[in-house]
Amino acid sequence: MNGFVNGSIDVKYTDWYSTNRQIPAQELNVNYENKYISELTDDISLILSICVEFGKPGFDNQPVEVKRAGCAKVLGVK
Repeated sequence: MNGFVNGSIDVKYTDWYSTNRQIPAQELNVNYENKYISELTDDISLILSICVEFGKPGFDNQPVEVKRAGCAKVLGVK
């Protein structure tokens, strides 16, 4: 097991949007740091996944997480 790249993650956050209106398309770029590239070997798997959280406006109109509402998907394994 390669401890150098094991468990490395890149988390991206976006603004909260209401589910009551259409939102603009979004593009997220995930960059893998160059220092890890040389450590990648054929026995290492990379997993790309995405998670969507749902929220609702709270008392101060700031988003509040809706518990047990959301989804996640593994987009690819290489």
